[in-house]
Amino acid sequence: MQVRQTPPCVVPLFLQPPDMRPREESASVGAVSCSLESALGDIVQGLFGYLQELDGYRVVCLRSAETAAVSPQQGGIQVIRHFDGTPSLIAHLEAVVPLLPPRSRRARVEAARPEIPLRPDLRPVIAHAGVWEARDVVVEVQVSSGPAAKQVEVGLFLSEIDVPELPLRMLATALRCHEFLVPHDIAPALQLPSEEVEGIQTIHQYLERAMPRNLAASQ
Repeated sequence: MQVRQTPPCVVPLFLQPPDMRPREESASVGAVSCSLESALGDIVQGLFGYLQELDGYRVVCLRSAETAAVSPQQGGIQVIRHFDGTPSLIAHLEAVVPLLPPRSRRARVEAARPEIPLRPDLRPVIAHAGVWEARDVVVEVQVSSGPAAKQVEVGLFLSEIDVPELPLRMLATALRCHEFLVPHDIAPALQLPSEEVEGIQTIHQYLERAMPRNLAASQ
């Protein structure tokens, strides 16, 4: 008996199911998508970290907004705070100011003193050129010599760095050094006087003039 062979069934191409095996094109597209998501994640993290850093600077400045005065100088800024003059405060400053690492001998010789207006009622008692957070600083402590209640003036000159810097960051750096020298629990800083002094600005005045209004950090 002869067996009749059935010809193979040929399915038209348009009726065949799609090939679900992964192709090189889809794999490369997925790799690009993952790389893009990773890059966007890095950008978001960097932006978040930058905003956190700015907020930290603002917090430092707000803490001293009513007690610190700023005098812009050529090559840096001068930040001044006043305290009630007590023997214990002077003894504290004599102990803590030298803790700022000294600059090199050449830097000490070539360092230009900041142009601070001299007050006849103040007598200098401490002067030190040192380093704070890899920045050159000059600390000057003066004591009032008049018949009124004695006051201590702590002036800190912070030099500029070689690259452009946000004024908010520079001011916060100087204020952190001030807080290191005289913490609040050692002696609270006195309120700024109501009368204006030529060349002396409040923190808000300095930031308004030094930073464009369209920067969120200056608001």
